[in-house]
Order: sequence, then C-alpha cells, then structure tokens
Amino acid sequence: MSQKKEGFGRGKMILVFLKGIKRFFLLSLIASIFSTVFNFLTPQVIRITVDSVIGDEPFNLPAFVVNYINVIGGRELLRGNLLLCAVFILIFALLSGLCTYICRVATAKGSEGFVLNMREGLFAHIQRLPYAWHVKNQTGDIIQRCTSDVDVVRNFVANQLLEVIRIVFLIVFALSIMFSMNVKMSLVALAFIPVVMLYSGVFFYKISRKFRDA
Repeated sequence: MSQKKEGFGRGKMILVFLKGIKRFFLLSLIASIFSTVFNFLTPQVIRITVDSVIGDEPFNLPAFVVNYINVIGGRELLRGNLLLCAVFILIFALLSGLCTYICRVATAKGSEGFVLNMREGLFAHIQRLPYAWHVKNQTGDIIQRCTSDVDVVRNFVANQLLEVIRIVFLIVFALSIMFSMNVKMSLVALAFIPVVMLYSGVFFYKISRKFRDA
C-alpha cells in the first residue's frame, strides 16, 4: 500500500513540474505516432505495387481506398503510371521525416522546460530549509540532487515514458497490419512478445532494486 502511495505521489509531483509545458509532450507524442504510421505505410505501398498493381492479387486495402483507386481508373491506370506509386512512397517518407523532426523539437522544448521547473522548485525549497538541515547534509549531496538526479527524472519523462507509449502503439498497429496480411505468421510473431516482456520485466526489476540499493 505504501509503495502505491509513493508511486502516486511521484506521479503527482511530475504533473506539477509539467505545468505550462504539457502541450510540448502531447505534440511530441502525436508526432511520434504519426511518424510510426507513415513508416509502416511506406513498405505497404511497395507490397501493394508488387502484388496488386504489377501482379493480379486483389487490393488488400480499406474499402474507401479501393473505391478511390477504382474511381481514378483502377489497376490499369496504376500499371501505366507506376511513378504514382513511387510518389506515394516519397510523400510518406517526407511526412515521416517531418513528424520525426516535430517530435524531436517538441521533446527538446518540453524536457528543457521540465528541467527548468524542477530546478527552480528545488532552489526555492532549499532556500526555505533551516540552517540545521544544511549543516547535516553535505554540499555534494545537495548538488547531486540538483544536477544528476534531475537529469535522471528528465530522461524518464522526456524519453522513456514517451518511448513506452510509442512502442505500445507500434506493436498494436504493426500486429493489425500483420494479421490483415497473414494470420498464421502473425500468431508466430506474437508468441514471442510475452517471452520478451517477461524477460524485460524480470531484468529491469532486479536492476532497479540494485540501483536503489547503490
């Protein structure tokens, strides 16, 4: 119960320091998700081009996309203008690069604002502490709390937390595409995910305990 309260308290503390900069992390998350989507769409264009434009397989696409292809001229139009497929690949690649750029800029602005809020809060708190506390605590420990420990928290919020959300979306989106292509192969790939999650969970649990002890 105490661990849950401690975790809730830390989460609440992080939200306090995110005041005024949440929009940057939200923008970074949205841009990261769109970048992932465009990265997955690029090889799908190549697959459709080989299988359904050059080949004769039916279009394995959403209904509205198939209807649009039929309206503009269907398979024959695309066969006679393969450059259109290359244009779509280029567009998706450019959009992915643009989203990645937006994600990095927003993450940088958000993380620096987060660190600024943390350090200002720490400075204000230390200024209000009694003289007896400063006598008992070494200057090096105080400096470490304001430098390296702040960077650890920033790394968690700006990189690791956003990365976890992105990876979850990536797995869900990738599996949805894979199952639409081949169910058996998707089930084989899916079988390894619980093993990886269990291994990662045990490994990081042990590492986190040793880190806290150290």
